[in-house]
Amino acid sequence: MRYIKYRSVHYNFNKEFSHFSYWGNIDNKYLFSGDCFTSPSSSSGTNRKCEEQFTGRFDSNQNEIYVGDIVVADGLKAVVIFSDRWCEFKLVGANSVGWYDTITVVGNIHES
Repeated sequence: MRYIKYRSVHYNFNKEFSHFSYWGNIDNKYLFSGDCFTSPSSSSGTNRKCEEQFTGRFDSNQNEIYVGDIVVADGLKAVVIFSDRWCEFKLVGANSVGWYDTITVVGNIHES
């Protein structure tokens, strides 16, 4: 099964990271509005700034990997992005493109 999941990044009104909320296909349950996926409305007291897609991959600790995550891939620190040009998820900051034996999520660009 292909997971179609997103996380919404919420900031407080001081523009500091507050929390994530998740939406899409979660545990085989869908959030729909008509024929389209919808994200939940912004929580009270926070501003939602962006949506980040689940890559469909898990790290070495079975954590989901999302766009915007900071990872360590075979000892190299990198950020997960989506490349519109190649229509693929990529690591920016690693020395080479390809397969990695070990990928571990160590944070995300919003909390750092």
